[in-house]
Amino acid sequence: MNKEDYSITVQFLFRLYQKTALAAAMVNSELHVLWANEAATAIHPALKLPDGLFLVLPEPYTQTLTQQIQKKEKPRSWDFVLPFTKRTVSLLPIDSENADTDYLVFSFESGEAHGTPLQPEGSELLITSFNDQFRSPLASIFSTLSVLRSNPAIFNNSELESYLQNISENSYLMLRNAMNITEYIRQNTAGRIPNRATVDLTGLLKNLCEAASIVCGRVQIPLQYDLPAGPVLVSCDQHRIVGALLQLISNSCKFSQEGNRIVLTLRETKEQAMVTLRDQGLGIPSHLLEKVFDPYFSRDPMGAPSAGLGLGMTLFKQVIEEHGGTVALSSQEDVGTTVVFTLPKTQNEPPVLSAPPTPADYLYDRFSPLHVLLSDSCPPPNP
Repeated sequence: MNKEDYSITVQFLFRLYQKTALAAAMVNSELHVLWANEAATAIHPALKLPDGLFLVLPEPYTQTLTQQIQKKEKPRSWDFVLPFTKRTVSLLPIDSENADTDYLVFSFESGEAHGTPLQPEGSELLITSFNDQFRSPLASIFSTLSVLRSNPAIFNNSELESYLQNISENSYLMLRNAMNITEYIRQNTAGRIPNRATVDLTGLLKNLCEAASIVCGRVQIPLQYDLPAGPVLVSCDQHRIVGALLQLISNSCKFSQEGNRIVLTLRETKEQAMVTLRDQGLGIPSHLLEKVFDPYFSRDPMGAPSAGLGLGMTLFKQVIEEHGGTVALSSQEDVGTTVVFTLPKTQNEPPVLSAPPTPADYLYDRFSPLHVLLSDSCPPPNP
């Protein structure tokens, strides 16, 4: 199908399903929601979010979809039965010959409900319900903020602009907490199998650090990186490794002091890749070092009851260890903190590399992990 015919087809499908009672949506080749009709968002409010399909479908389904789409093979249709429901979600490629095609998504009643609260699917039902009920109101808040921000009356009113920015920043914090709670439930209730692919860790870190240095620059904290000239290949779930690293960077920015800077280095041995992240922040008192990776532990140097949800460092350690890596931490109060983790190098020959996100992917997506996970320490994008 040529580009003109494809564009006409997409517009026709939008008009066809926009007002129907059938729950319908469209996602792009990366499974991000392009649009969803009212029937779809009434049943699945998460479809108001760009990553809504990942919240509607249990993770094993989205892992399967993502793996197949990344292979750039001839697209096919998919049918997924949602656990504990009588509902089926179907994905149909618009152009069955184009690996980068968009997909139509339909949700409809099907057979008997699947699963029981005692089966593993129970945790996925909990996560899906949590995301629907927690993140959907946030989607409405973000949409409203965008509309308000475009109002000319706001442009010359610094007081109103500050109110909008405050609402936006707190909404990002809620989104960050929802993301961490979801990850923690999956990690400790349902368990997770990393969606592994062979990744050039040098390229992955270079792109992430390039983008993160811009965001950290908003709070005047330089982020520098020292990487090998050549590739360092590891088998990992790159999305989760990126999330783990951002948890570290967030802590380095949050517990900062004058003159702080962050330095990330990557070195390799014959069998291991070793990443070191150093900061010159507030450091951690020696009597608290053993609690750093405990769930829900957080410390506010100013004396508040807590500095956050207390799951970031817990999730970081769990992600690294489930990849077969190790974690070490040292810190001195008022001097800084150093975290070192390792990942096993891949032995696959020849490797099939998975392309890492580009700096632009991180920066221009308002709800990328970069912006969400650093939102507790760095200002998020303007509404």
